[in-house]
Formats: sequence, structure tokens, C-alpha cells
Amino acid sequence: MTPAYSRTQTAGAAAHGAPLDAENMSRLSVWVFIAWLATYVVEGPLRAGLATVGLQNLLYGRDLLALTGVAWGVLMPLLHRRRPAPGLVLMVWLLAVHVCIGLLLGGTLFQRLFGVKIFIPLLYGVAVFPAVERHFPQFLRAMAAFFTVSVLGVFINAIIGDMPWAGLRYETAFGAAESTRQWWMTGGISRLPGFARASFDAAMVIGLCGVMVIALSPSIWWRALVATLGMAAIFLTTSKGMVAGFGIAALWLVLADRSDTSFKLGCWIAAALLMLTCLLPTVFMIVRVPGASTEVPDLLLSLWDRFAWMWPSAYDLLPDGFGALTGVGPGGIGTALDQPDQKFVPNSGDSIFVYFFVTFGVAGVGYLGFALLAIVGRGDARDARAFVWAGLLIIAYGYGLSINMVEQSFFCAVFGLIYGRAFAAVSATGERA
Repeated sequence: MTPAYSRTQTAGAAAHGAPLDAENMSRLSVWVFIAWLATYVVEGPLRAGLATVGLQNLLYGRDLLALTGVAWGVLMPLLHRRRPAPGLVLMVWLLAVHVCIGLLLGGTLFQRLFGVKIFIPLLYGVAVFPAVERHFPQFLRAMAAFFTVSVLGVFINAIIGDMPWAGLRYETAFGAAESTRQWWMTGGISRLPGFARASFDAAMVIGLCGVMVIALSPSIWWRALVATLGMAAIFLTTSKGMVAGFGIAALWLVLADRSDTSFKLGCWIAAALLMLTCLLPTVFMIVRVPGASTEVPDLLLSLWDRFAWMWPSAYDLLPDGFGALTGVGPGGIGTALDQPDQKFVPNSGDSIFVYFFVTFGVAGVGYLGFALLAIVGRGDARDARAFVWAGLLIIAYGYGLSINMVEQSFFCAVFGLIYGRAFAAVSATGERA
């Protein structure tokens, strides 16, 4: 009966044109989004390959593709006399408001536009969410493939040493660049990127994709295998924050029995991590501790650097008075400060809370918590995908304690999907009411 209904529905759509076209466009947008994400999964060899044939600037087209996806999500409904997705419009409007605030507080127009560019993948994720939700099995298969490729890449990197493209430097339209980031922990332990551009990029892909695969795997043994492989690969990247974030999320998901109690437990874990991620940097932004200490173990040196310098310096980026409440706007922290004409010392924030707080002020705390509140209050444990979103929030808040994450485009786009799900949940509740 179902196949016959589907054929009838398809025939009717073809007769009227628009519904079938909408379905095809939805599927195409998912494939384009997957291809866009894939460029970050294999960015190391991709950069090297493009540089070898003299097309190294082609990769900058990713930014235009993401911007096109956002513009498509806003403008196409208007052209068909329909209302654009309210959540996407709201986020675009809020970003514009914070840009105006930033310009009033100072900084160059380039700095503010550069900051907007950082958040484009977030908006892209929100814009493409309806299509991803409609074709979620297709999207999940891609995430499973990304997980497999990234884990294999890190394992190969650990076995053979440097990848053939490691350290390749070349010139682009925006200056010198390199195919992968080669760096080491204290003690000479190499941070392995696998096929990604940097070790934390590989860890991000493995953690996020691994959570999705585990959450939707029916067998506890299969979930345990994916969790073990993912944890081993993340450990080799030396990304300690993701070891903690993925470890917590994976343990919960492996043992979860798909009951309402299990779902609420995951949400409570996410809430606890959000509180820690907000409170710990706040303490060290205000309470200054001594600088680098020879008594700090090597394993904790990077964390101590956040306590002693990174977070206090980020707090110093906020002006007194009004600006301390509103934030300094997009481009007020992170890569946008790493420009020759900027008077500020570059500061990446190294915390998603710090990045949001310096950028958006007090409102940034609300922005971070909105997704959790919307998904917790309206999640349905009978839908396995509810565990996906809760697991991803655990990663976002857990790993986000020690890295800003926003400037990692793969994460930012997935975070946009989480916001898309949150807006959909709020909208559905409003319609039922």
C-alpha cells in the first residue's frame, strides 16, 4: 500500500511541478551541504592537490557556497511569496544588530565583516536543517562515512608518520598557507591530523560524527565498537577536551536504553557541562592567577595557559560600561584580531562561552543555552534523533570548555543544525498551542 501511495503522490507532484521540484531541491541542498562538509574532512590532501595544479584559491569558494546557502534560505521563500524560516531570519537580524553595536564601539568595517564570515557556517546549518531533517538517513550515511575516513586517517598517520602532504606551503590570494598544521605537545608528541588540516579538526569530525552514529545504532555492541574506535583516534590527535567531551557523550549513548529517563539524563549532563563551561572561564577572567609555573605538569600546561593568560586577556577586550554588557560584536575576538592593522593582541578565547560572551555580551549566554532549553523541553525520547541532538550538545558544551569551536567551520555548521532543530521544536510547540 505504501509504494502505491508514493507513486500516486509523485505523479501528482509531477503534474503540478512545484512539489516535485521542491523535493528535488531539498535533496540537492543536502548533497551540496554534505559535499561542503567533506572538504573539511579531507582538507589536508585537498589543499595539497589544488596547490599542485595551481588552483589553491579555489578552496575559498567554500565561503561563497555557505553564504549562497544562507541567502537561498532567506530569499527563495520570499520569491515564492512564502514566509522564510523565522529562526533563520531571527539569527540574521541578531547578527546584524551585534555588527551595528560593534561598529558603534569601534573597530573597522573589515573586522566586523570578517566576524560575520565566521558565523556564516552557523547560519548555513540553520538554513539547511529542514532539508537535512527530511533526508536524515542520507545525511547519517554521510556522517558515518566521515567518521570512518577520519578514524582511518588518524590511524594511518600514527603508523606511517607524516602524511605526504604534511607541511606543504604555498601562496594564495590572501598570503602564504600550508596544507596541514604540524605541531607537537610538550615532550615532542606529534598532534596527528590524519586527512584533516589540523589535529583538532580531525578530533572535531570524529567526535561529532561518532556521536551521531552511536546515537542511532540499535546494537549496544556496535555502539561500543564505534565509541572505542572514536576514542582511540581522538586520543591520538591529543585533543584532551574532545577526549572528555566525546568520552562523556559516548558512554551515555552506549548505555542509554532509549527511554525517557535516559534522554533526560543526557540533557542533565549537557546542562551540567554548560554551567561548568560558563562558570569556570568567568572565574578566571575575573580572578587573576600567576603566569606560567614550572610546577604545573606538562599535561596541564595548555589549560594553565587559559587560566593565566587567554581568558583574562579575552575579558580585557571588553570595554567598560555599555560594551561590557553588549559585547564587542562579531570580529571582536579570534582570527579577526590577527590582522596587521589591529591594535589588539590576537586572542582565540579558547572557550565557546568566552567567544560568545566577548562577541555578544550577556545575550551570548542566552544564545548558548537556548538550544538546550528548546531541545530538552520538547524532545521526545521515542524519536532516536532526540539522542543525536542531546549528544551533540554534550560535545559542544564539554569540548567547548577548552576551545572556541566557532571558528571550526565543520562544528559551526553542525551547531547550526542543532539551532535549526531547536527552532523547529519551538515552532511545533507554538502550532500545537
